[in-house]
Amino acid sequence: MIKKKSKSANLGTPVTESWEIWNHLMNTGLDTIYYDNEFLNGNSSFNGLSNYLGFGIDKNNIVERLKKNTVSAEKFIGAFFKVLQPYAQMMNDICIFFSNHKVKGTNETLKIVFDFGNITENLDFNLENFRSVLTNYTKVKKKVTYYHVTSVWALHSILRNFPITNEKIANRKAKKWLDAYDSDRYLKPELELSATGYDDLDLQLQRVLDLWNDYVNTCRSYSENVSEFRTKFRSQNSDDDRGQQPSGRIDLTLGWSANQLGAEMDRWSASIIELLFGFVESLAGMPERDRDRIAESQQMALQNYFNGLPKSEAEIEDVVTELTELLNMPVWKKRYELFSTWMLSALDQALANYDRKIHDNSGVLLLNFSATHLMTVQSADGPFEIWAENRTYLLNPTGHGRKSGIQPDYTIYQPTVGDPKDCIACVEVKQYKKASVRNFGNALNDYANGLPNADIFLANYGPVPASLPLVHPTRSSCFGGVQPFTAILSTFKTALLQTLPLAKALTVKEVVQKTLTELSIDTIYVDVSGSMDRVLQREYIRSCLRNLLKHKKAATLVAMDNEHLKQWVTAGEDQVEELLSWHFYSGNDFDVQHIGGGTRNLIITDRAGAQQVWEYGFRPIIIMLENESAELWTYVENGDSYIQQATETIEVDEQPREKGFEGWLFKIQ
Repeated sequence: MIKKKSKSANLGTPVTESWEIWNHLMNTGLDTIYYDNEFLNGNSSFNGLSNYLGFGIDKNNIVERLKKNTVSAEKFIGAFFKVLQPYAQMMNDICIFFSNHKVKGTNETLKIVFDFGNITENLDFNLENFRSVLTNYTKVKKKVTYYHVTSVWALHSILRNFPITNEKIANRKAKKWLDAYDSDRYLKPELELSATGYDDLDLQLQRVLDLWNDYVNTCRSYSENVSEFRTKFRSQNSDDDRGQQPSGRIDLTLGWSANQLGAEMDRWSASIIELLFGFVESLAGMPERDRDRIAESQQMALQNYFNGLPKSEAEIEDVVTELTELLNMPVWKKRYELFSTWMLSALDQALANYDRKIHDNSGVLLLNFSATHLMTVQSADGPFEIWAENRTYLLNPTGHGRKSGIQPDYTIYQPTVGDPKDCIACVEVKQYKKASVRNFGNALNDYANGLPNADIFLANYGPVPASLPLVHPTRSSCFGGVQPFTAILSTFKTALLQTLPLAKALTVKEVVQKTLTELSIDTIYVDVSGSMDRVLQREYIRSCLRNLLKHKKAATLVAMDNEHLKQWVTAGEDQVEELLSWHFYSGNDFDVQHIGGGTRNLIITDRAGAQQVWEYGFRPIIIMLENESAELWTYVENGDSYIQQATETIEVDEQPREKGFEGWLFKIQ
């Protein structure tokens, strides 16, 4: 475990310049971390300090360049943490992975040992290691600048001065926070702003968000209920006016005065989020000329606001000490291995709905980069297994370094490992900063050739090429920018899950719901012959058509029998009512030849009508109505057969109720 160094009561003169911080770090013996200039200029897997400072540096000129570019201590530390941030989050995810998998029969938490083969030192981390480092890391990030806000409404006015074109914000987390606020709850202030493309503006907007975080946390420390906070706040002010000392006072130690917190009576915290996120989203949709002008104006206004605030500078010496301790963690020297292991925690997150067992040895999960059975997962189709570094023979692989086989980072087998044909998915992890068409393409093609039934995924920390020469494109996928808290990480997890058996078997209702959700229909045909003229079926057809048209499953609606044919190219509720009001009066047959032969068509008919369709050779989706039930018939091309799915019995009272139909399976969420 990392032990915190004792600090002297008198730290002397604080370090205030960026180059002084650098010199201090170099003098503490951390130069081994900067081998090959990785920390300064990055490598194939991560951005270095120079990327975030905006100019090139090396060991010999960094002090000179920091002075020349007048880099403040605050900016330097911000850039420093940006280099570390993705890896700190990876450590956090691995920490959660350990915590979620307790060793059976003991109270100990899973421990992981990294065995890097030829590397002399093995790394042994447990939960407490991660908690200690992450706690220090969090504390350090909050020790840079402390602003003393004089007016919260002045900041509100600045944000109101700029146009917001979007009626509602799109950011999901921000919307969730606002919905909770309007429902009388303070959620934790865990929001993130999207980058605007203007670095200086992003810095000022982040300052606003940081200030808002502090404000909300202060309110939450008194009450997580908005109305309760306001009630107690009013009570405190009333007691103060009478010279009394109220119990349970609002904690103002974070620097917020009663006047500032009083702004919450007028919904200040919610209004700031609406303005802040509304501005960022509106800015992205503006013409470039207007966007540049408004971004600069907003940046200057916010910068002037913060520059005009009284502020306290943190003890930079404390920050440097914590940085030193953080960087002493050997994991920073093994970034490649850390990223690969983090992907295991990402796989575990994707499988959160499955029952799964980690294969540890007395609480130790050994990753020695040879074939290792990591996990067994239970699914609706039986168990499948996750392996690391499992080697498979392959004749004449194309990838560099592969001679007679493949050895992906992670493979998923069903039912057991051994036969390459039983592999259902493969995940290869890359840490390239720049996309490589040759290396990525060769890896995907080699693994697809060696694992003939598997879906192959390549997950890269950096970007991926726009296109790759793939031998098996339908089974090969390449994901770039796979990092903590990114949308592409969620996309990768979703794509992986689609290749795996379900965690639990679907009910009949869920099967039909899934089928309907995935429907892609060209035209809906409704049999309006006399045999369909019953109240029950009319009510059902009304509900079914409304839902299919509402959710844009089709646009064209056709009513037909053996004498009449009417088509609505753009159909809605009015057209549905027109169909139901004046048809269903002719013979029992209908003219099948008009429905067309595509499987993307849907027809609503009875059993006799369905038989006519099949005899004619057409294979549309069929909703078959009979008595008080309905059946969905879906044609499966590769099996040349129909799948029949029965529905629940439809209940009808003396006065037919739409509820019996509206609540049925065609109500697509």
